[in-house]
Amino acid sequence: MKPFYIFKVYENEIVYDRYSNEFLIINNEIASNLENKVSNDNILKHLRNEYNILKDFTFPGFSLSKYETIPEKIENKVKKDIVQLCFIVTEDCNLRCKYCVYSGLYENRREHNSLHRMDINLARKVIDQFVNDGHTIKTISFYGGESLIEFNIIQDIVNYAKQKDSNIQFAMNTNLTLLTSKMLTFIIHNKITLTVSLDGPSKIHDLYRISKNQKPTHKIVETNLKKIRETDEHFFIHHIIFNIVLVPHPFPIETLDEYFSHKLFKDVPLESFIVLTLNTDKNDFFIKYDYTTFYEKFSSYSRKLFIDKHVQGNYDFSNEKISYNFHIKKIQRVFYREMDRLDEYSFFWPNAICILGLRSIFVNSSGLFYPCENLYDTNQLIIGSVKSGVDTEKIIKITNEYIHHANNLCKDCWALRFCSHCFTSAFVDNKYSLKQKHKECKNMKEYIKEMFRLFFEIYIKNPKAFEYLSVEIPYEKYEYMLRD
Repeated sequence: MKPFYIFKVYENEIVYDRYSNEFLIINNEIASNLENKVSNDNILKHLRNEYNILKDFTFPGFSLSKYETIPEKIENKVKKDIVQLCFIVTEDCNLRCKYCVYSGLYENRREHNSLHRMDINLARKVIDQFVNDGHTIKTISFYGGESLIEFNIIQDIVNYAKQKDSNIQFAMNTNLTLLTSKMLTFIIHNKITLTVSLDGPSKIHDLYRISKNQKPTHKIVETNLKKIRETDEHFFIHHIIFNIVLVPHPFPIETLDEYFSHKLFKDVPLESFIVLTLNTDKNDFFIKYDYTTFYEKFSSYSRKLFIDKHVQGNYDFSNEKISYNFHIKKIQRVFYREMDRLDEYSFFWPNAICILGLRSIFVNSSGLFYPCENLYDTNQLIIGSVKSGVDTEKIIKITNEYIHHANNLCKDCWALRFCSHCFTSAFVDNKYSLKQKHKECKNMKEYIKEMFRLFFEIYIKNPKAFEYLSVEIPYEKYEYMLRD
């Protein structure tokens, strides 16, 4: 496999080299020779001398021996900080969103239930455990189901945690339909960041986000948002994140952009709008809605808008928040990439896997520990419990097992430094599947190729298009990587 990738944008041949993490516009002759793997000394000499990249078109491969030191790295990292401690306060929900992962449509996922709720004493024990072991907990988050169903538990956890460390920050996922004035007062006072599910105007939102008795919910959500803004505008602007699920609908494709340009969302930072897409691989619900066609239609519309405005030097996306956020992370990944060169001493994870228990720990009502929101409702990757603590030996075993399987696939891949695939996507029936990994690798490479093309379709026409990013705080870069 070649450690570089060649692609064409307009009339330009561009080569990406993973050794240097650099891009180079080259002529057709050089591109042809590289694609055909012709080892022409003059061409190689020209590239090395003039551009100092493409180091003999080779890159030191992974060595499993290099990963024998991982246990110490993992243990030191896991024992130091927890970026996010997450409590699943309930598995119940007052809504029945048609696309919900807990709707019963998805394989190996739990369904809504009112039996499993967080015990206050258990939550206190978890906090005590991590604080007494010397951890610094940066954020405590609350998940459901619907978190507000168990607001009394949330209150207790917040008050107890603040006694242990006044610097802990708090966050909550919610559909916002159960919000009361008493809740709001507590939330604002404790600066609990709310991630609110809102899929657009009522005609879109109410297509799928409905109550247990099949009633629409948009009016309630919007009313409560207005209430928050009227109560504390600063809190509204800086402590609310909007999760917008891109769902199929029969309305004009620009409808979402138009809705989120409403005065209700005035001055809310662009990065506070998170656009989510649906995984339709494991259920047939959206087949009848032809989700693929809708997705492609929206992607095409928003991509053209995104490119045109950047080429024109117009960076005001206050009326195109959804289109902007649908594509900006691709640009940021390229713009904020690390420019260090790789050599035989470089340390790099296969497909940039995160380390279980490093970024977050999810705690369920039984006191079991899971690494993230995608896995807490399964029994595949339990990484500890309130009784035994974080199981670093199991984390090491899982990580090394994956590295063993992924090593040969990842070591020569040109996309290595941009890959962000969750390694659990190759985890099937409690074991690793190389067949599944091949499938996921193919999808990831197509995404990265689109990332490159989007960047250069703008950059070639306006080389200064992304200068505005240099004065902004970037998204967390490569947080899934282990860095010293």
